[in-house]
Amino acid sequence: MKHSVFILAGVLLPGLAGLVAGCSQGTGANGTSDLDKITSARESNQLQEDLALATSRYSELLEKGSRTQTALDELRRLHTQWNTEVMALLQSEDGRFLAADEADVKAFRAHVESMNPVSEDTIGNLSTSLNTLIAPVKTAMTEGSVAGMPNPELVTRLADLDVRIQDSLLPYESAVSAIQALAATAKSRGTRGMQTLQQEVDVLKSAEAAARAAKIESARLEAEEEVTQQLAKAEQDLVRVQGEKKRQELESQAHELRAQAEADAIKARATNSDTIKRLAPFVKKTKVIFECYSPSNCRWIPGQTLAAPLSFGALTRLGALEPTQLGFEQLQSVATSYENDRPKWGSADTPEDWERVKDNQKLLRELGPTLVELGHLAP
Repeated sequence: MKHSVFILAGVLLPGLAGLVAGCSQGTGANGTSDLDKITSARESNQLQEDLALATSRYSELLEKGSRTQTALDELRRLHTQWNTEVMALLQSEDGRFLAADEADVKAFRAHVESMNPVSEDTIGNLSTSLNTLIAPVKTAMTEGSVAGMPNPELVTRLADLDVRIQDSLLPYESAVSAIQALAATAKSRGTRGMQTLQQEVDVLKSAEAAARAAKIESARLEAEEEVTQQLAKAEQDLVRVQGEKKRQELESQAHELRAQAEADAIKARATNSDTIKRLAPFVKKTKVIFECYSPSNCRWIPGQTLAAPLSFGALTRLGALEPTQLGFEQLQSVATSYENDRPKWGSADTPEDWERVKDNQKLLRELGPTLVELGHLAP
């Protein structure tokens, strides 16, 4: 096999000086001095050692690439299984076994909503990146063209890619395994629900939404009652003082009370757990920021010193808050971008998915200024 390597300059070591001093300066029969033979042998040994070390490093890279490819293949398999088996439970007869038990419905929904499924395009991009990185390593090993140690940047990029794939794979492994166990236990009970699993999930969501609305309404009524009581007291004061100035002051106070009550209600809505969860792709603080000066001039910038949420102004300048289909698509793109290391929304493949995006955009438009004021969004 032909090997191409970097020629390393020879260095005369201190210990070699004595050896050279003790050698005869004569030449052999072929005209080569003893010193030249010693130097040539040492250089040959060093080059062989360097080549062996470099070849070992290339072999390690190939093994690393093989393990990463195995993880990527498993990610692709679980991604397909998630779409064709797990999500099919929502409408299938097997899913009715889960629909028969409210606890199973809640558990299934929790696993699904905690998942951040990757897209087919993302898996394709990961595969392309892996092939691009490992191709020169395979070529060098196959053609025997190992020349020096592998490029450190290639080593780093391959390690980073492996981490990305593992981070995407682990949630699939956990969720698929948990839902398979749930489905098997439910099926062993043998009781089918009257409705599909999707219908039961919708019932659960409706009940939770009603409970949230009732809580908000209760808070609003309490605030209005307090305002009413203070207005009544103000009216009594007006009767006592019989002064227009005092009446105006009291009316102003009442207006301020109403405004404060409304502001408190908005803040309570902006900070409740449901809002924070729905807007997690924007309010989660990380060291990746999103800058946008126009819809065609935006970029993700990782590696910031301080963690921060996404910029409300950047989303506005992108057009992601416009109540149009393009606006919904822009917002979905930001919420699912692989460069956004915050929790992600699921893919939007159905009209119901786009209704969810539309509702979340409306929530973001309504509460955005308050979220900026409270520090949950950057300006």
